[in-house]
Amino acid sequence: MQQAIKAITAVAAISLTGLAHAQEKPDFSEIDQDGNGKVAVEQAVKAGIPEAEAKKEDLDNDGQLTEKDWEYVEKDPKPSGGKGPGLDGGS
Repeated sequence: MQQAIKAITAVAAISLTGLAHAQEKPDFSEIDQDGNGKVAVEQAVKAGIPEAEAKKEDLDNDGQLTEKDWEYVEKDPKPSGGKGPGLDGGS
């Protein structure tokens, strides 16, 4: 019985590790393939960022995210009451 519990625990740990890894957002440089220092909202969406999240962090509303904007973008954002970390100083 204890061996079965250990096996289940090991499988769960491996599964959770894989899930956490899958949730990571790519580096800005991976998405900014042309090296212009900006990532279009559409590119961010293709990279797995929810469109609403990308638009929320596009502080100047130009449809492009800078590397600074990218710091605040989340693949799995929590509800924030309409204010992203980029809008209120990172809290």
